[in-house]
Amino acid sequence: KFNNSFSIPNNVFGEFEVEFIANDTSGNINDSERTNFTVLDNIVPSVVINEPPVNSIFNTSNTIVINATVTDNIEIDSVIARVDLPNGTQENITLVLSGNGIFNSTFLIPELIGVYNVTIFANDSSSNVNNSEKTNFTVLDVEVPVWFEEIPSNGSSFNVSDLIELGVNVTDNIEIDSVIARVDLPNGTQINVTLSRFNSTNKFNNSFSIPNNVFGEFEVE
Repeated sequence: KFNNSFSIPNNVFGEFEVEFIANDTSGNINDSERTNFTVLDNIVPSVVINEPPVNSIFNTSNTIVINATVTDNIEIDSVIARVDLPNGTQENITLVLSGNGIFNSTFLIPELIGVYNVTIFANDSSSNVNNSEKTNFTVLDVEVPVWFEEIPSNGSSFNVSDLIELGVNVTDNIEIDSVIARVDLPNGTQINVTLSRFNSTNKFNNSFSIPNNVFGEFEVE
């Protein structure tokens, strides 16, 4: 038996042909024996997430950049960022090569607060996948509710013991939790009135009975 070792070159893949050449001391040569073997690429791409950093904080409706440096010993086929939203849904974003191994895209944050998890799926031309790199960010709601068409209108006049309506239209980018009308009486006291949503509209209202023997200007906030 004649043998030796052979180191397969780096980054050379495919079918290798082997031909055995046997030469005796009389100069007779036999080169009819052949075999082959195949070398596969089993090296996954390298992934480094640049943006967003882990535990970043953003606001609803922000547009953020998802950016990763992805390299491979042969060739990158595709890079996808999977975003897991707080409500359990997922969104896949294809990252585009911008040069020097940098793949990026943008993501418009919906009106949904909570923690978003991001996983990068890097696939090379040999179908090797690296999905071990992850990051996350938290989305907060910093937009205040918007109110309009308040009732009663400014400068209205009523009589003592009248039962009047306190109401206002209120909208929010996420959800209204509560609406309270604070009534400042002319005598310096305050009364808080909780307003309830009217049917399925944006209007919140309740009734308010004007106290006896209290006269003057009432402020409603």
